[in-house]
Amino acid sequence: MKLTFLISVLLISVFLSAQDPTPAPSAQARPERGQRGQGGRGGFGFGGTTGTISEIKDNVITIKTSEGKTLSVKTSAETRFMGKDRAQITLKDLKVGDSIATGGQPAGDGAIEARMVALLDEETVKRMKEAQANMGKTNIAGEVKDIKETNITVLRPDGQTQVIAVDENTSLKKQGESITLADIKAGDRISGPGELKDGVFVAKELRVGMPGTGGGQRRPTGDASRPESSKPEKP
Repeated sequence: MKLTFLISVLLISVFLSAQDPTPAPSAQARPERGQRGQGGRGGFGFGGTTGTISEIKDNVITIKTSEGKTLSVKTSAETRFMGKDRAQITLKDLKVGDSIATGGQPAGDGAIEARMVALLDEETVKRMKEAQANMGKTNIAGEVKDIKETNITVLRPDGQTQVIAVDENTSLKKQGESITLADIKAGDRISGPGELKDGVFVAKELRVGMPGTGGGQRRPTGDASRPESSKPEKP
């Protein structure tokens, strides 16, 4: 089953952040900025991915990712398991053929040490497939690799690199606050809707921030460090 971790991300990143209410790991515990995670959600820096369970053995869940790769998800007493209704479950409640989302730290050799495993319902899987099919067409998500004038090179969660554009109508936001194109840097994670114009994806809105870190949350009151304009600066 083809799944992807997009994600605005659109849908996927939003889903995982909702499924994992625990605080994000400290900066010291995170991989280096720009480091790719494992599996279908590569590029988001904490090893998050989705896939279909092909085997469960000795506390290790083997899944097949959207790219057809095999990934070992190592679980422990610290791993949190969630059911389709977000209720707590256990490893024994999972079975071969289930679709899951998982987040954790890369463990090397095509494996991650999972701190969260969530069982996906059919509706979520359907929306994820739709997001995957529309990636780069009606939505975009990924890591900023380069910015030239009003063009942004994005490494998408599916491993594809795409050059997108912003224009005077593009809304740019970080943590709920309006920013300018100059505030976006290589290594940032972005997501948002848009459309193809003459074969180029032009963003209607870009949200900047790591999935699960509350990209839609507003900054504390009194922080006036961000410019008010939401329009990209002209080169």
